[in-house]
Amino acid sequence: MQQWHLGLEYQLPADTVLEVSYAGSRGLKLFAFYNGNQVPGGDTNASDPTAPRRPAHGVTPGATGDQCTLDAYYNNPAIYNCNPALDASIATFRSNTQSNYNSLQARLEKRYSHGLQYEAAYTFAHALDNASSASLGSVNNGDFRDQTNPIWNMAMQTSTCVTALCSAIPTICLSAVAAPLARILPGSRTQFSVTGK
Repeated sequence: MQQWHLGLEYQLPADTVLEVSYAGSRGLKLFAFYNGNQVPGGDTNASDPTAPRRPAHGVTPGATGDQCTLDAYYNNPAIYNCNPALDASIATFRSNTQSNYNSLQARLEKRYSHGLQYEAAYTFAHALDNASSASLGSVNNGDFRDQTNPIWNMAMQTSTCVTALCSAIPTICLSAVAAPLARILPGSRTQFSVTGK
């Protein structure tokens, strides 16, 4: 896992400080479960049996029939004989998934003076990965469309959060800080805390 962070702080007039920072991370060779016997992608005929299409397949030892193919299934059922023990998923554990995270963070703080103090913070975060599910991937051929190409199944999460903390006359604080933030950043998860002094 690799992580990085860059931040800038600037002193503004009226005892106010502005901080803007970027934080990111990247994970490579993350562990995940796969179905190593997944039916290859592109096989879209749901009526076809899965046994002859799996990477690991074969005939049942000692039973009648000596082929486990779709051709035998449709054209010569007498010789079609797939081993049911191989018509199942095979759990494999590999380290070839990845993740990345990027965020923009901003904070504006007005130090206490003239009866007013406030702090407003904003975070925008964007994450992509293919190894965050509870099972770390696909155990039963459920999460990955193609276990040979897990990169095709990157999941995205985007979030924004706004917080505002004020110490002043509540009505002044709401009109000066909370209301403008709510208008500027609609749709964000917003939290406000107001205390009077």
